[in-house]
Amino acid sequence: RFRVMGQAILLLMVAISTVVGLLNTHASPIDKCPQLPAHNTTSVFALHPNDVKVIMSMGDSISAGFGMMGIDGWETFEEFRGWAAVSGGNEGEITIANFLKHYTPNVIGASLGRHPPELPYMDYWENDKLNGAQSNAGIDTLMFQLDYLVKQLENNPNVNMKEDWKLVNILIGANDACILCWEFPRSTISEAADYYEANLRKLLDSAYARIPRLFVNILPMFNVSQVYYVTANVSYCADIHDTIPFECTCAFDSTTANRIYLDSVLQAYNERIYKVTAEWKAKKLSSFAVQIQPFTATLRIPSVSFLSTVDCFHPSLLANQQIAIAGWNSLITPFAQKPKTFKPNPSLVCPTADTLIYAD
Repeated sequence: RFRVMGQAILLLMVAISTVVGLLNTHASPIDKCPQLPAHNTTSVFALHPNDVKVIMSMGDSISAGFGMMGIDGWETFEEFRGWAAVSGGNEGEITIANFLKHYTPNVIGASLGRHPPELPYMDYWENDKLNGAQSNAGIDTLMFQLDYLVKQLENNPNVNMKEDWKLVNILIGANDACILCWEFPRSTISEAADYYEANLRKLLDSAYARIPRLFVNILPMFNVSQVYYVTANVSYCADIHDTIPFECTCAFDSTTANRIYLDSVLQAYNERIYKVTAEWKAKKLSSFAVQIQPFTATLRIPSVSFLSTVDCFHPSLLANQQIAIAGWNSLITPFAQKPKTFKPNPSLVCPTADTLIYAD
């Protein structure tokens, strides 16, 4: 049952999404940035933004752009991959892929358009390009996504597998943690983290062996239980979460202990991400790097406008746009200076001739 206040808030959220979408059709913040001089490197430690020729993603429904546009008729429950923060390639959209295209127009891999949800191990749509993310994916399904990406790279005549620099973004862990809420007895936090780490190691080992000149960009998981607090006074969201609590039962649970368990698991995943990444950095390989953008680990959802009106859970278009800008800024910042928190409404940083995609 939808209450009057809930309907009013829903209409407001839809209006916000619509306005943001209209504004986005005019200009991207990258348009103000001057072009960079030609560059060609053989070392990942000298990688410039315009050296990247291929953009890829692995992950779940967040990276696939599920429900981003909110309540939208028949297309409400689709994946809006062309608008996704990292790999979205729709013309003029605010995405990292399009920021790269500003400097290298023929960048390969950006996803386009929208389509119904694509679950783990399902066939990919043609317009997915090199966005291998699939809704409801967990860490143990990323090998399937990697297999898909490798096959696409090898079969694309425009990709020089040995010489082209490739960037792959990984954001994964929400489904791994949320599914634990259904377990009885539940896995311990250490057991959950061990499983996550083992699969991450397997994935990175395989990526290193199969994809030359690869920069792996990892976004750590934020505390998912925030949606409980952000939507607590939004009656429309409360109705949705009461209707479909299975999306992430612990996140919508009024029992504090369950929400603490969920976030503790996610933070344990992040600790393992840092551990594994540090080991790869210690190798100092010239053609393969694993890097973390720390700001997502402590990300605080600023308001309900950052959540989709479909489920008050997935990121909205506004969230995707701001994460794209924040992610870009972090990508071209040395590790010691990378922002440790997310600040709403970030201004895009224009790279200079000396700017790197930092592997330090």
